[in-house]
Amino acid sequence: MTFSTPLRFCLLLVLSLLFSIVAAGQPGGEPISIGKQYTFASDVLEQDRPVMVYLPEDYWQRTQDVYPVLYLLDGKGNFHHTTAAVKFLAKNRRIPRMIVVGIPNTDDRTRDLTPVTETGKDNFPTAGGADRMHRFLTTELRSWVNETFRTADFNVLVGHSFGGLFATHALINHPGGFEAYLAISPSLWWDEQRLVLEQAEAFFREHQDLRAHFFMTMGNEGRDMVGGMWKLAALLEEQAPENLRWDFVRLPEESHGSIPMRSTYRGLEFIFANWRMDENLREAVRLSGSAALMNREQTVEKQYGLPVAWGQEELLRMGRQFYEEGNYSGAKDLLMVTTKRYPKMEQAWTALGETQLRLGEEAGARESFLRAYGINPERQSTKLALAKLGETIDGMEAYVADVKQFPHYVGKYETTVGMMVEIGAEGDEL
Repeated sequence: MTFSTPLRFCLLLVLSLLFSIVAAGQPGGEPISIGKQYTFASDVLEQDRPVMVYLPEDYWQRTQDVYPVLYLLDGKGNFHHTTAAVKFLAKNRRIPRMIVVGIPNTDDRTRDLTPVTETGKDNFPTAGGADRMHRFLTTELRSWVNETFRTADFNVLVGHSFGGLFATHALINHPGGFEAYLAISPSLWWDEQRLVLEQAEAFFREHQDLRAHFFMTMGNEGRDMVGGMWKLAALLEEQAPENLRWDFVRLPEESHGSIPMRSTYRGLEFIFANWRMDENLREAVRLSGSAALMNREQTVEKQYGLPVAWGQEELLRMGRQFYEEGNYSGAKDLLMVTTKRYPKMEQAWTALGETQLRLGEEAGARESFLRAYGINPERQSTKLALAKLGETIDGMEAYVADVKQFPHYVGKYETTVGMMVEIGAEGDEL
């Protein structure tokens, strides 16, 4: 069918008007981005593969930081909820900030995620490419990720269903490829459970030096799915290597389709349980002092190769808590560590000076307040503390003289570190 020139013009005009009306009806706004997609030409897989990458929000500002990497199978379907969990947990200091690399499926998911099968060839004729996919992930893709972004030497593999089977297969057949594995409702029925019944037992018996994190979940799936999982969990109860941190959680309220989100959240919390500051660590420090903190830091370095979760604010907060509990010796111990690590932290020096006063250590308190004063000479509470200790420095005498002239300075004051300072007057002295 052909149209005359006037008719073509009219059609184009109508379409243009319709487009303008639709566009005008759309609300304005700015796009929200959670990552970028790249195309990676793989020699191992002999095809181009899409790769989705999420970076922490402050990645480009914190130019000295390096980040663990989470490799996510079935990337297209799981990228949104996984990056949301990573962002939320990191914001609340439950896990470190992480890079997420999603690997979407392309033309044949079964081929890429399943091990070789002896019994399923008729139903799954293209199966058996898991080893090649693992080689792609740990050589080609990882090299590109490490060269392109600032990465730490801690890699997490997350997979669901066939992806969970892949993660379990990777742990048992390619140990050391990743530092942590999260197998969500893994299809361990594959190949009549040969991975569990034949390979796993021999592997764990022969690899007692294995060091890794392994977290497994299962929803309300039936017998074929859960049977292999129970067998693997029982095997791990008996033969798990000492340095394999593992757990299996059943989530019966979740279906096979809904289980990835909660599993990812709980799995990341499990993997990084020793990384963060928790009440158990606070109690250990309360009982054993800063030595317990040093021990945990050594554990974190050994397990993750990452900086610890607690920085200057967390240490100061714990020192203040001990002070408020009346544990002045514990507070001093922790604040001494804090000021040594962060010598320019005014609040830590002030808190240490207050603690030393409580312990009757005036000379130490004077030195601490002088350090705080050197960082911030405008802080009135620090000047008052030094005046009370009889310290005179440039401008201090004039300041104290001014204070003596104003009785309304008498009263209670809350310092920047949450402590109360009471100022009283007797005669012409504060």
